[in-house]
Amino acid sequence: MGKKQSASNFWWALGIIAMGAFVALMGLGVVPVDAKNFNGPRWLTTVAGFVFILGGCAVLMKTIGISENTPIYLLPVALLVSGMAAIGLWVAFGPGERGFDVTFGIASFLGGHGAGELIGRAVFGLGALLTTGIAVWIWRDFLKRLKESEDD
Repeated sequence: MGKKQSASNFWWALGIIAMGAFVALMGLGVVPVDAKNFNGPRWLTTVAGFVFILGGCAVLMKTIGISENTPIYLLPVALLVSGMAAIGLWVAFGPGERGFDVTFGIASFLGGHGAGELIGRAVFGLGALLTTGIAVWIWRDFLKRLKESEDD
């Protein structure tokens, strides 16, 4: 990676971390936000903020030369994917109504809002289950590499 690219990645990473911190602080109630602006529990906003923080950390770690084959690099990645899975699982299986608009494809012919919610939950459920599987795989790899690093 060239110096120019590395510097650019560094600043992008810090920006993503700052944006994620702002969102996480909204979820934690530190940054005041009217409760009616939340379409789910506040913890969901906090998790979304941490997903961005962790993504920025992964970019920053790669930028400063930490190998993606090390446990320290895999930790934020495993947490990030777990956070994404948690958000998807809540959307798919959490309590309450969801508002999905289906405006294209065959799903739009299945009718109105009810079909949109059913299809939306099914799609999020499938995505959440896939993301959960990926998270389990990354955690398994993280633990394996952590054990290998302790053996060295």
